[in-house]
Amino acid sequence: MSNQNLHTAERQQRTNSLGRMTTLTLGASACAAATISFQASADVTLELLGTAFGTRQQVAYNTANLWDQTSSSDTFYQVKTAQYVWQDLDGSIPGNIQTYCLQLYQGVDIGSTYDFALTPIQDSPTSPPSPGPMGQQRAEIIQDLYARNIDPVHGGIIDTTDGDVVASALQMVIWEITHERFTATTAAGMVTQMALDMGAFQWNGQGNQSPEIENEIADAATEMISTLGMGGFQSADLVGLTNPEAQDQVMQIPAPAAAWLLTGLLAGGARRRRRTEL
Repeated sequence: MSNQNLHTAERQQRTNSLGRMTTLTLGASACAAATISFQASADVTLELLGTAFGTRQQVAYNTANLWDQTSSSDTFYQVKTAQYVWQDLDGSIPGNIQTYCLQLYQGVDIGSTYDFALTPIQDSPTSPPSPGPMGQQRAEIIQDLYARNIDPVHGGIIDTTDGDVVASALQMVIWEITHERFTATTAAGMVTQMALDMGAFQWNGQGNQSPEIENEIADAATEMISTLGMGGFQSADLVGLTNPEAQDQVMQIPAPAAAWLLTGLLAGGARRRRRTEL
């Protein structure tokens, strides 16, 4: 798949700025005291309500590049880098659900409804399209990123003072984790190869914000990368939301409900594996 197909749904959005996107003000999440029930399929039906924070930024994805390479064929497209807000139409997960995208390819539309499979984070995102499942090492990095920057109760960013800056930086660091062509084979080694200005995934430092804000996003992303693995990799209860026809997401399982959700996820996964083997 060529770079011209990068985030096709994004380029077909109704607007070229985040200004017309639905923005939500988030209060305390009902998930804080919730337990979660499960259907046998361990799937959820979610409606995309809007975004909490974010901007639009120009990024490129060229699978021919290794982590330290650039190419004259690198093509940049403006995409949303945002924290998404959903509601579960089945009521299995009460309150607002906040996610970030795991894929550049494909897209999701505000106001639309999607059926997502709850998928172990190391098996997310699914493929096609590229990049495919991240594996255990990248999952370790993304869990550390979440542990340091995401509130485990409501699943949104901890620092909301500069919410648009932090959300955009976090989204691009996630894409760097899931899309980069690392040559390192360990989580610690991969972190040393992370940079947003080169490699398979790139950001050119340009978006729909002022130069000052773009510099703040760059600084925030650099800080996030520099702290990964510091003092040891931290854990976070994450799950992938996967759909072959939509952009896969990552969700922080609300802390009080994590054990319930993971139990249902594992049980659902076992059932799906048994059906596959039959």
